[in-house]
Amino acid sequence: MAPQAGSIYRSWVDSVNARNWDEALNLLAPSVEYNSHESSSEAAVGLIKAHITETMPDNKTDIDTLVVDRSGLKVAARLIHHATLAKPYKKAEVTGKPIEWAENVWTYFNEDGKIVKIISISDSEAINRNTESVPRTPAEPRSLPAEPQNLALAYQTYMQSMQAGTMAVEFPKFIHPTSYHNNVPLTIPHLMGLLANIFGSIQDLDVKLLDLIVDEDSQQIAGRFQFGGLPNKEFFGIPPTGKTVQFTEHPLYQIHEGKILRVWTLHDLEAYRKCLEA
Repeated sequence: MAPQAGSIYRSWVDSVNARNWDEALNLLAPSVEYNSHESSSEAAVGLIKAHITETMPDNKTDIDTLVVDRSGLKVAARLIHHATLAKPYKKAEVTGKPIEWAENVWTYFNEDGKIVKIISISDSEAINRNTESVPRTPAEPRSLPAEPQNLALAYQTYMQSMQAGTMAVEFPKFIHPTSYHNNVPLTIPHLMGLLANIFGSIQDLDVKLLDLIVDEDSQQIAGRFQFGGLPNKEFFGIPPTGKTVQFTEHPLYQIHEGKILRVWTLHDLEAYRKCLEA
């Protein structure tokens, strides 16, 4: 059923791009949850239609990366939106020029193949900056490892090494000497320093894995994480206010020869800021 989930999701994106609202409605379950807000399928499609029509009438969405769960009940995707704003959106102003931004989104299906839940993080920083272009996943060859590998177990060990402080030993086993994080090339020492700085920015950091997809066929992994704690210094340029935070991250990993080569990730910085301002 996994290929069906991917096909259904592509049909969903195609129907929105084509403004075929009847087809979009047909792909949804009667009740749909979007970022913890539940509504009828009719109301959900109505909101999407109004948002596109009023704010970004020429919006086109491309699927840059798609990770499909073996169960066929969930997929994770990196989307790239291309639009010219007709009115201000978030902190972006109307300039008459097209902008782009990425969105990392999880989509869940029922047994009938209908969409029942969507959990999304958009790159609000790219929107706010009126970013003209965002990078795509390059058409690069990715090969299987020489020896069979349990991707799920390898990823679990990789994540545990961050909390156990064994990154120096474990990272070379699971990451290429140079990997690409949101298209930025990072050596393993550079990546370790970056992660140490991020983890050190939040006191009593609590990390929970909320969901995981391991796509052996495409050699890709998608995670959904929740973070909580008390920021004690700047986090992605956002200063602490003395208040605790809770926010999520949606990383997607692309594997080559059994090691992580490329990561596309987004943190929910809007939720992070809301916690600080509450």
